[in-house]
Amino acid sequence: MNSTNNPFISPEVAAESTLNSEISSLMSRFLFTTSKSVSECIEFMQELTHGSGMISMLYTNWKLTPSDEDNTTLFTDPVSYGNCSCGMHSSCTALAMIPGLRIGCYPSTAIMQSTLECFYNETCVSMFFRSKEMAIANYR
Repeated sequence: MNSTNNPFISPEVAAESTLNSEISSLMSRFLFTTSKSVSECIEFMQELTHGSGMISMLYTNWKLTPSDEDNTTLFTDPVSYGNCSCGMHSSCTALAMIPGLRIGCYPSTAIMQSTLECFYNETCVSMFFRSKEMAIANYR
């Protein structure tokens, strides 16, 4: 089979093993290019958001600080995770109190760098929900 042209249109019958090999190769290339495109698109959107200085909804990248002179003026200060400042890098993360979970400038970046091992452990999941309930109770 000639893979430079359309491999499924041919004047001769291909062996099953050749056809399976071609299909496997096409699927591998498709999966690689698709996942690479999605990753590049996500990275582009994060860099665009970071470059625009937009504050995330959860205030994980910038914090608002009131002016010392009056309480009507607000300044933005970058949030830091360890020695990494969200003002300089959009990909800063740090370990959260929940095993395998990371927090960072952007939740999407942090979750992609997390192992999520806690969510496969019933004790850890229970601890997660208890801490969430306590946070909600303290907020009220």
